[in-house]
Amino acid sequence: SVTLLPALLVRFDGDGYTQRDPTDTTPASTDWLETGTERFTSVVTGGRPLVTLFVALLLATGGAYAYPQVEPNQEMMDFWPQDLDAKNDMDRLSDTVDSPKVMYVSVSSETAYSPETFRELARYQRLMLANDRVNAVQSPVLAVQMANGGSIPETEGRLDETLARQTGSGMMSVRDPAQTPSRVLLTFYVEDVEGEEVRTLIDEFEGNADLALTGANDVRVTGKPVLNRNVIENVTAGLTPMTVISFTLGFVFLAFAFRSVRVSAIIVVSVAGSAALLVAGGMYVLSVPWNPLTITMSSLTLGIGVTYGIHIYERFVFETETHGRPPIGAAATSVAKLSRPIIGSSFTTIFGFGILVASRFPVLANFGVTTVLAIGLSLATAFGILPAVLTLASPASEDGGTTEATPAAD
Repeated sequence: SVTLLPALLVRFDGDGYTQRDPTDTTPASTDWLETGTERFTSVVTGGRPLVTLFVALLLATGGAYAYPQVEPNQEMMDFWPQDLDAKNDMDRLSDTVDSPKVMYVSVSSETAYSPETFRELARYQRLMLANDRVNAVQSPVLAVQMANGGSIPETEGRLDETLARQTGSGMMSVRDPAQTPSRVLLTFYVEDVEGEEVRTLIDEFEGNADLALTGANDVRVTGKPVLNRNVIENVTAGLTPMTVISFTLGFVFLAFAFRSVRVSAIIVVSVAGSAALLVAGGMYVLSVPWNPLTITMSSLTLGIGVTYGIHIYERFVFETETHGRPPIGAAATSVAKLSRPIIGSSFTTIFGFGILVASRFPVLANFGVTTVLAIGLSLATAFGILPAVLTLASPASEDGGTTEATPAAD
């Protein structure tokens, strides 16, 4: 690209650059794309920058609101093709049989089957059943209580006798204590909770365990709700910190490259930052979850958005400094002249990654949707928001340069 392409351009593209009147804002090309983008920039984004930025702010605010609302992928079967017979059988079964939400508490102790431990477990069960999210419990402790009039036997001998009677018989049967002499399993049936409520419920299970089970050596809370929540937290744990770090590093690098904090802020914030928020909003609207691939969204928008922004900015500086054009005219010409190569490059990439949308793997399909959003919205912010920012931020705007470039009525 730095050797062959310049040679080809010099050999086959010898028409050169036609000098224009600095105050001329009429379309310089008969190309419909260039003419359309130049007219759009002159009249809308560059001609009415405050309105453009207000609309962009509303959309970016919506994206910021949607960012934490995007749920991570919780189903492991989404990592497999969707036409597997085994998966289809499981889906039909789950649709037919309503499986309750179950959380398990495994309590380990050297005296697991002693009256003292069972009293602690009974207290723990009462504390958890006081939560309106916990519907019922099934455990050896409950079986003993029901067989003993609601109380725990006073002596270990009577407890052993009660457990022996309940082992393997009736609705409240329990597993033979000899199989797990140092561990008791409590099974809690809970409501169908989602989101942060799951973490709150898990914290209450663990907090009450610390309060009531003082004699236990180890207490573990598990079950599908716990597993799903751990998946959510592990997938998204580094999303926000890594997004902040990547944007900070990009900002610092551009500030050194352009020797200007102002220019770096204009490109990173107006193009990459706004595009990232818009992508989050698009993911929320389209119900695209976070997964190990879609969390790269911020990196995609940073890399693609900054690239587009640099092209537009450099052409804008060329038009203002070399040819003396006012901000609106420079912005319109910059967008027009770069519209075909940038749009062509964008859609080539969109088609390349967009084919993933048709993948049988939901994880890859969602990544394809996210990539299309990242590239498309980076293009939109580079051609929409950046010209408005450049028009307002250009020093020539403060000298009345924007009024000189008002397009003719015709």
